[in-house]
Parts: sequence; C-alpha cells; structure tokens
Amino acid sequence: MKMALVAARRTMWALCFCAAHLALAPAAVAQNIALVVSENTPTYNEIANSVKRLLKQQASPALQLSTLVADDLESDGREILKSDFYSLVVTIGARAAGIMADLPVKAPVLNTLIPRALYERLPRRVSGDRTSAIYLDQPLARQLELARLVLPGKSRLGFLYSAKSAPYLAELERLAKVKRFTIVAARGEQAGDVGPMLGK
Repeated sequence: MKMALVAARRTMWALCFCAAHLALAPAAVAQNIALVVSENTPTYNEIANSVKRLLKQQASPALQLSTLVADDLESDGREILKSDFYSLVVTIGARAAGIMADLPVKAPVLNTLIPRALYERLPRRVSGDRTSAIYLDQPLARQLELARLVLPGKSRLGFLYSAKSAPYLAELERLAKVKRFTIVAARGEQAGDVGPMLGK
C-alpha cells in the first residue's frame, strides 16, 4: 500500500494542475471531477481520499469531486458519463482504465497509476479521443541514471523482458548508449523464466 501511495503523489500534483485550469473556466461550465477507482478497497479509497483532500486545498470551492467504483460503471452510471456533467474523469488503477476505455465518456479521461505498456494497449475512441496518462513506471532514462549511481564503474546491464515490454528495448539501448552502458537482453514470458536467465 505504501508504494501505491507514494506513486499517487505524482497523480495528485497533476490533478491539482488540472483543477487549477478548471477553476479558471467560465462559471457556466460544470466543474465536476470523477475519480474512478479500480476496486472498493482501503488502498484505492485512501488514494482517492488523498487526491480529494489535496484538490480541495488547491482548487476552486466550486469544484465537486465524486468517487466511483469501476465495476459499478459496467452495470449502471453510464448515462451520466455521456453527459456534460463531468469536466474530467480520472481513473486510478489498471482495471478502472480498462473499463473506462470501453465506455462512452464525453469528458477528457486522465488514466493514473497504470504502466505505460497497459496504457498503450487501451482501445482508442475513433474520433475526439481525449485521453492521457500518468505512468506508474519510472522513465527509462531515470532508471538508467539510478543504475549509474548505484553501480559505479559498471558498464553492462541485464534487461529481462516479455512480449509486452519488447517495444521498449530499442529505446532502452539508445538511452543506455548515451550513459555508456551495454544492454544484455533476454526474453522470458513466465516468472519461472527469471531464475535461469539471471544465471546466464
């Protein structure tokens, strides 16, 4: 849970930025944000409540915040998403992002606490797509910088990847070259593949 809350800090600050823009919108524009959590669990509820507290401190008093559970939207709640009621819909977690991608949402959607690979696989609406994301994973350049700091003098880095992360191999190798690392890559698809590959 602690890792999820730490990752949620970036989400909260990004939402504050969005809320500041909404606060400048004309009074006639509805200023409602829907926070769609993946599950009705203490972890997700704590993240949503933290986001709400921070937004209420930073945004206009007119801003209204609602917390919705993704599974509930599969059976009901679709009609309000088709309307102009919400100015922004924020998903928290992978399940919420997946469900919202299939719903007819009129407002912009900001997906949070999801990995980049998952976001890039989400279906896109044919027209008027206004979706974005704050990735859960750290940028590759930042991961390489961390490796440089904790492994001074080392020049070879291992990269274990699956079919989902294979598209990032070329980008990783390009960034690694700048930092004078050589990438040794090995592909595996199951958790059981990791041990044997680490022994190579």
